[in-house]
Amino acid sequence: MRLAPILLCALLAFAGCGDDDASPPDAGPPDAGPGDAGPGTDAGPDRWAIPDASRPDIGDCPARPPAPRGVDEQPGSAVLGAVPAPIRLRLGFAFDPATSISAVWQTDDGTLVSDLEIGLAADALTTRLSGVTLGYQPVDRTEDPVRLHQLDVCGLSAGTSYFYRVGGEGAWSDVSSFTTAPAADAADRSIVVGVTGDSRNDPSVFGRIQDDMASEAVDLQLFTGDVVEISIVQTQWHDWFDAAGTHLATAPFMPSNGNHDGLSVNYLAQFAMPVNEKFFAFEYGPLYVVILDSDDKGAEQVAFLEWALGRVDRVRTPWVVAVHHRPIWSQSNHSSDTELQSLWMPLYERLGVDLVLTGHDHNYQRTHPLVDGARVADGEGVVYVVTGGSGAPLYGVDPAAVMAVQEETNHYVLLRVSPTELELIARYVDGTMLDTLTLVR
Repeated sequence: MRLAPILLCALLAFAGCGDDDASPPDAGPPDAGPGDAGPGTDAGPDRWAIPDASRPDIGDCPARPPAPRGVDEQPGSAVLGAVPAPIRLRLGFAFDPATSISAVWQTDDGTLVSDLEIGLAADALTTRLSGVTLGYQPVDRTEDPVRLHQLDVCGLSAGTSYFYRVGGEGAWSDVSSFTTAPAADAADRSIVVGVTGDSRNDPSVFGRIQDDMASEAVDLQLFTGDVVEISIVQTQWHDWFDAAGTHLATAPFMPSNGNHDGLSVNYLAQFAMPVNEKFFAFEYGPLYVVILDSDDKGAEQVAFLEWALGRVDRVRTPWVVAVHHRPIWSQSNHSSDTELQSLWMPLYERLGVDLVLTGHDHNYQRTHPLVDGARVADGEGVVYVVTGGSGAPLYGVDPAAVMAVQEETNHYVLLRVSPTELELIARYVDGTMLDTLTLVR
């Protein structure tokens, strides 16, 4: 792809001209959350809560925030373009994951049909709903316009497997399936969570990880940031989604914003996330997850973090995990983020976070349990993990007393979570064991 000199400079600036700590350029408006409803626009902490998605039967969800600025959103219609077949299907959620799901897919620009059929069996898709279509023009005007479709489904039953397909008459996808999060009072609330991060530069590594992870039947995927190298280049996203294949269509994928993602329109429009899409918290079975934007160190997010951690019900969710890009503890190229140590680490320790998952340094690192930077007994303190080995160029590691395990390698992480046990398993791309840790309640 040939780029005009000015655009090339902008793209290089976005990538930081080789400096991973550089702030992204104006790839979208500052705080480019959905519409104009950025953080702090509504009074009171309820603005951070995920809206209730319960309803007596399967149907549409409550109104969600507007699309990101720069994205044209309109209701789906019956119009089919020249190549209407759905591609790059992925799941997320904008509401309670026990009672809702959100599907996002892509078509040619001329296709506006945005339907979804869902049911309890592959041959019994009994409910049909219509969603919205989202369109935007990439910064590089030589790239084709992007046509996305999103449909939020509410009124689902917790811990239930559903089958679905997307598209419309004359252009349906294959049937896929997913399972909603377990109910808080379910007899079996055990879940498996896949964790990856820093897939930029070589999406084929991320694809191999997805292939290997598929055997684990993960219920949820978390991502520690930096999906692609230059977030405003749409073709890089196409390569990444294509490498993932159909795996993202079977479990929600919930990313945290990395410095290479930069909250670009491309990033925000292509994933279904709740509330302001920058920072949010949710329950998933016995796990309480807080996803943060580590490029934003402002008071608003600190207040959100204290609110989110302060409302944890340890009976419903005995385990608390935080996810963000920049690491609080790292002995590698970027080192520990001392600002986050001052702003977020005291809250993690005071309010009982068990595990912090980060990226940014392209390797695997796990600390001993820590309080204020000092090692404490197993089962106490906070464990910090750097998991940034899904395709970005690998970084070396420096030994340190706070670290239990460090390795410069591609890898992924699994969390097996029950009400009484959280088992962390780190694996190489070929599935062999890298590290394991078990926390017990």
